[in-house]
Amino acid sequence: MNKIQLFIFSVLLIFTPPLVSNAQRFGIKAGYNFSKLGYDGLGKDIYSSASDIRTSATFGGYVNFKLFPLIFLQLEGNYETKGVKYSNPPLPYFNASFDGIYNEHLDYLSIPVLLRFNLIAFQIEVGPYFAFLLKAEETKKGFQKIPNADGGWIEQYFDKVYDLKPITKGTDIGLTAGVGVSYSIGPMQISGGARYNYGFTNILKEPIINDNGEVWIDSKKNRNFYIYIGLGIHI
Repeated sequence: MNKIQLFIFSVLLIFTPPLVSNAQRFGIKAGYNFSKLGYDGLGKDIYSSASDIRTSATFGGYVNFKLFPLIFLQLEGNYETKGVKYSNPPLPYFNASFDGIYNEHLDYLSIPVLLRFNLIAFQIEVGPYFAFLLKAEETKKGFQKIPNADGGWIEQYFDKVYDLKPITKGTDIGLTAGVGVSYSIGPMQISGGARYNYGFTNILKEPIINDNGEVWIDSKKNRNFYIYIGLGIHI
């Protein structure tokens, strides 16, 4: 466990019991996630143009308690699936092609710590998130064609799943912001909303180097938008 993980675990261990004892509401939530990666480096334009949105499900639970009449603190624990889907191989060939499945799967246990401001018709949610990597894989299945120096093509077939954990950092820290609505029915509350997660952490342990020894990609950061519905009960 590194220093960042130890610090986050210590803070949660100290503050979670008193927060839970003063909780106003517990609940569960589920949603649909739309994720990509942000790149930096010489190859960022090629990676960005080749990447597409990865869609997946997310779910978790939450607890909140009142700080002031219209302001709540909300702690969550969510299983989030992030990453990216590639429509073409992120290679320095403009006419390279790939026919098949080419995805990066990054699964996290995410812990947002949010301030929720209840307005008349909706609520605003904002705060940091702390995420712990559970799985990092690259799935590549299909045919890839790359032009060669003679004007022909090099054809390759892939059917592999690569473990990306050795080159991916185990923690991610970022900012969450969104809006939502909620309706109370007796002690129950139905809620829904939309959020955007902006990752601050460069999740690469080491830069990606191209065949010429240049730093091709020196930074990858998580970006994702998701919509959710939730069901809570007042304590």
